[in-house]
Amino acid sequence: MKPLRVLVVVKNTPLSFDREIRLRGFFSYPVPEFVWEFTPAGPTDALALKGKYDLVAYEDGSEKQAVVCGFPTVCFVIDSTLSEAHYQVRARRAEHVDVVLVDHDDLRKFPERSRRFPYCVNDHLFYDHGDAKTIDVSFHCGSSPERSELRRKLAAFCQANGHVYKSGILPNVEYAHSMARSKVIANWLRTPANRPHRIFDALACGAALITGCIPIIAEDGLVPDRDYIAVHSHEDLLCEAQRLLTTNAWKDLAQTGHRVVMERHTWAVRARQLRQILAQELGL
Repeated sequence: MKPLRVLVVVKNTPLSFDREIRLRGFFSYPVPEFVWEFTPAGPTDALALKGKYDLVAYEDGSEKQAVVCGFPTVCFVIDSTLSEAHYQVRARRAEHVDVVLVDHDDLRKFPERSRRFPYCVNDHLFYDHGDAKTIDVSFHCGSSPERSELRRKLAAFCQANGHVYKSGILPNVEYAHSMARSKVIANWLRTPANRPHRIFDALACGAALITGCIPIIAEDGLVPDRDYIAVHSHEDLLCEAQRLLTTNAWKDLAQTGHRVVMERHTWAVRARQLRQILAQELGL
């Protein structure tokens, strides 16, 4: 199949226009299936698009423009589980596009034409760089009351046990390198229904992941206790971190999780799947 020419509507921030260092895998590095341009302004004139593009794709979190009519459209739904407001914005857009691709939310909340389409990793940014694993535990994420509390507990735990700890928000490249140097990566959910991007990014970096319990999505192919550790409390997370580090069990856990992500959840893999979906659903 020929590559499709895609106009990707993104949130109007500098990070949205990055390619090789995009935090999200979608439309990051070059793939044979697509060529694309980013725009912060959703197109409204279908006639101006014809002959120049084959598809308009609305990235999750892009601005709230109306969907262009009379032209093939698709939208990605990723962070709809963060709040009711996040869901409503995405649900309204889903009513007007031709194909809806839902990461981990309940498909029943979206139109019948919606399909499961898990998040993918930009594995040109998140990967095992071959650096020494000099960080025992890292916890890089935005703040919430529970996350702030866990950050303090992890710092005290690592200091008491002689572990190297790194936390805080970092720029894209530094963030990815820090995770790649980590033996164990901690994660805590903002809401019980959310499956953060960090799940796949951490595993792509070759680290052992300990996370609060995430939704089990069959298409993810991730199995708790085989590919990552799921816990119900901060105290359980600290205990698991100590076990993984003192026994070196983090190595096997990291290896199995990494294999699943690289086989199933890179942008190269997802681009092939997306091309097939668009051929089936839209005849492109």
